[in-house]
Amino acid sequence: MAGGFVCTPISRITATGALLACDHDKAAVQQALLNWRAEEFEKAAAQAGLVVTAKRSFEEWDHHPLRRRPTVRVGSTNDNRLTKG
Repeated sequence: MAGGFVCTPISRITATGALLACDHDKAAVQQALLNWRAEEFEKAAAQAGLVVTAKRSFEEWDHHPLRRRPTVRVGSTNDNRLTKG
């Protein structure tokens, strides 16, 4: 990937392959991603309804607009209640 790394669940490889207009297998998706910048692919994937994240340093994240949005926290692995953080 030119300009960073992305993380996408392997269970979504078919949808990711469709977005990239390539075969729906890991090797083809990896090859197609070499033509994208991480942040640009993250944005295109989000617009297509896919969950993809660009890897960012702590400093990059500190300046990202989503940094200020509320997060969801889980109290413990035995507690099914979610709290808004």
